[in-house]
Amino acid sequence: DAGDATSMGSPSGWTRCSQRDLEAVQDEHLMRIRSGHIPEKFARFDPESKLFVPTELHTHQYPKDQPQAKVVGDLSTPVQELCTDLVAGVQELASRMNRFVLDETSCPAERNLHVLSAVQERMRALKEGDVLSSEQKLVGGMDHISPLTLAAQHLRELLGIYLEIAEVNQKREASMKVKENIKYDVGDVVYHTYFGFRGVVVGWDEKPIFDVRHWDGLQHVDNPQDKPFYHIVPDENDCIEAFGAPRGVRYVCEDNLMDCPEGRRSIKVDLDVGWKRSDSDVYTAPHTLRYQYGSDPEDDGATERCLYRIQNEMYNWHLAAQSTTAEDVIAQKLSMANLYSLLQNVENQVDAYAVQETIKEMRKAHVQKETQSKLECGISFLVGGDGKEAMEVYKELVEDDPNYAEAWNRLATCQFMLGDYEASLESTKKALELEPNHVQALSGLGLIYFEEGEYKEAAQAFRKSAALDPWSLVATKLSLTVDLMNR
Repeated sequence: DAGDATSMGSPSGWTRCSQRDLEAVQDEHLMRIRSGHIPEKFARFDPESKLFVPTELHTHQYPKDQPQAKVVGDLSTPVQELCTDLVAGVQELASRMNRFVLDETSCPAERNLHVLSAVQERMRALKEGDVLSSEQKLVGGMDHISPLTLAAQHLRELLGIYLEIAEVNQKREASMKVKENIKYDVGDVVYHTYFGFRGVVVGWDEKPIFDVRHWDGLQHVDNPQDKPFYHIVPDENDCIEAFGAPRGVRYVCEDNLMDCPEGRRSIKVDLDVGWKRSDSDVYTAPHTLRYQYGSDPEDDGATERCLYRIQNEMYNWHLAAQSTTAEDVIAQKLSMANLYSLLQNVENQVDAYAVQETIKEMRKAHVQKETQSKLECGISFLVGGDGKEAMEVYKELVEDDPNYAEAWNRLATCQFMLGDYEASLESTKKALELEPNHVQALSGLGLIYFEEGEYKEAAQAFRKSAALDPWSLVATKLSLTVDLMNR
């Protein structure tokens, strides 16, 4: 298990063991092994037999271990109906949002509305159930896919669309406010005046998202924390000369950049799919990237209106789906309760992740969109390593709305990371008082008890979390807690 390997300080991979050193796992909450290597040998975890079912090739190699194993298992009628409802809910939601595009134009591609055209194509594929990967289609398509996997993949694609549109809208809104202060645009070829390499701008920030005060190459720059920073894909040969080896994307202060001379713009860079390079060494970013960094699509606002309508529709679903009395049919099919039921039945880690992330996104939803935006701001502080600033944001949130469970959960996380276990415990209990089935809060409760040496209470919290989400990473801590209790 990858989590167990990490806790032991060991690499995650295959290990050869003597049979005398092994014993069968009897605890049902510890049976689902999380590892990227599992799909190489096993098709799924079977909750009835409590065994990982080998792939057809692995069964051929070990024919007597599980001779009756089925790559696609039999599901009970309620679980089949659950999967049918979830798939139908996603497809109906996609169909509804696809109509938002049609409200603006019947054919965005012909009007050169490239961003809307790409969104429409993804919505069309989703409402038609076209969610299988090329590999899945190659090995037999729907006949070889469990309804559980099909439901999870519908959710994964829906979540991907939502997160991408939300990011584009947020980035464009922020970009439009500061665009006039930004010297270089995406696609510009620039030269680093300090380290001497050329590169292509693939993104920028009004101010650095990291603490850059002590970075090499910035000691001569006054107040770098207040300057624009650019994401640069550097020329490979220039990096070898400057650093001794190729480098990935560089994060560069505007004060260290200048326009690259025209005669030196023929550079060797590895750009993402969608970028174009002309014969005259002009680099053009993908349409979506240009749009989110403030380019004008010249469509009288059609793209912006449509993307915000789609984001709002998904936002409204996230809110309604948490209610047990939702009137919207789609919200009923894609309810939080149904997502938890799917999570407790999915048979592999990849499918579980799609459901886990969907639930996490739903937990953020708040009737006041500004409140959720503030929560996201706190998350950005936390990801950037500024736990104290994040904690202040979350404290303001719970003061403004003491019934916002996710804010209490995030506050508890910050307090835990900063070592204030007593305050973290109180915040966690408040989150669970509001949302008793909050998986992350239950896991956090277990972590607090674990750090305090209260292993019995920790195990109880971990088991509650694992019962709701059998694929949760909390199993690693539960395993360690059980070992400590048995010593």
